[in-house]
Parts: sequence; C-alpha cells; structure tokens
Amino acid sequence: MGTSGIDLWSSMRQGTTADRIAERILGHIAAERLRPGDRLPPERDLAGLLGVSRPSLREALRSLQVSGHIVVRHGSGVYVAEPQTTLALRRNLADQKLTLEELYDMREVIEPPAAEWSARRHDPERLAKQVCEVALIRL
Repeated sequence: MGTSGIDLWSSMRQGTTADRIAERILGHIAAERLRPGDRLPPERDLAGLLGVSRPSLREALRSLQVSGHIVVRHGSGVYVAEPQTTLALRRNLADQKLTLEELYDMREVIEPPAAEWSARRHDPERLAKQVCEVALIRL
C-alpha cells in the first residue's frame, strides 16, 4: 500500500462523540475555565451549546463521573469535582487530628517550595487574564 493509503486512514474521526465531549470538558477544567465546585450548564443547554445529542452528552458525563472529574447531584446538577489528590489530603488530615500548631508547621514546609515552583513557571499573559476574570466577577 502506498502513501495515499495513509491519507485515507488519517481522515477518520478520532473517538466517539462522547469521547470528544469529555475531552472538551476536561480541556476547560485543565485550562481552569471550570474549577472544582463549578456547576455545568443544564443538560439541555450544554447539549445545545456543544451541538451534540443529549444521549452522547449523558454518556460523556457518565465517563467523567466514573473517572472522578465531575459529581452528579440528582435534582441539583453536574459539578466539577475536587481533584482526587485534594480529597485524599483532606481525608488524611482529618484522620490525623492534627493540632493547629502542627498545621502551621506543615505550611512552613510546603508553602516555600510551592511558591518557588509557581514563581519559576509563571505566565504573565495567563496571570493578566486571571486578574481580569476576577475583576469581572467582582463587578
């Protein structure tokens, strides 16, 4: 088979519609346009915004729920879930029954390296965008 055969295969769609919907939602979470606790639009509205069928959207939401990225609260809506690492840390801290002094000691160990890491990787454009978004929210 020549190189023209490769072109035929590259034109095929990647993944199902549900997979593409899930990727779009995960992209918004990764870009921090959706954050833990944020409510997604109602199913009918979200399907319309994405231009997809409601069954495909439901399938995508089920897969995101199983993977722990969203939480479905029946009668309330669909929410972005806390990252699993955050939940694990909270569980572990709750189990430890640490004193307030111990928590402050822990912050002294964790925060300086975190601040250094953040300072090295800062993106001025992203920071400016976030400042603008916060200012708009406060208006």
